[in-house]
Amino acid sequence: MNSKLTQILYLIILIVLGAVLVIYPGDTLTIGVKVLGAGLLISAIVAIVSLLIRKDQIEMAVFPWVGAVVTAIAGLVVLLNPELVISVFPIIAGAGILLYGASGLFKAMNYRKGGFGGWKMALVFALITILFGILIVANPFKTATIIVRLIGIILMYNSVSGIWFRIAFK
Repeated sequence: MNSKLTQILYLIILIVLGAVLVIYPGDTLTIGVKVLGAGLLISAIVAIVSLLIRKDQIEMAVFPWVGAVVTAIAGLVVLLNPELVISVFPIIAGAGILLYGASGLFKAMNYRKGGFGGWKMALVFALITILFGILIVANPFKTATIIVRLIGIILMYNSVSGIWFRIAFK
C-alpha cells in the first residue's frame, strides 16, 4: 500500500470515530473513563508486583506502596463509578470558569473606577464567562456529552479536509 492510500484509510477511520463520538457521546465517555480506570488499576497492579519482587531495602519505603494503593483505589473508583467521574470534571472546570469570570468582573469594576473606556466590554465578557460557568456546573453530564460531540465534529471535519488535501494535491 502506498503512503497516500494509507493516510486516507487512516483518515476514514477517524471520520468513523468522529461519527461514533457524535452519535454516542455518553457511551463513548463511559467507555473512555472505564478504559482509564482499567489503566490505573493495571498500573497499580504492576507497581505492587514489582515492589513485591524486589528485595532491596530502598524499595521497601512506604511512599511507593502508598502510591500504588492509591492508584489501585482510584482505578476501582473510576471503573465502578464512571458517571461520577464524568460529572466531576465538568464541575471542577465550571467552578474554575466561574472564578475566572468573577475575577474578570472585579477587573471590569476596577477599570470603570479607573476611567478606562473598555470597562463595559470587559464587563460583558466577564458576565458571559460567569454564565458559561453556571451552565457547566448546573448540568455537568450534558456539558461532557456536548464536548465529546464537538470533538467528534472537529475530528470528522479535520479528517474530511485531510482527505481532500491528499486527493487535491497529488
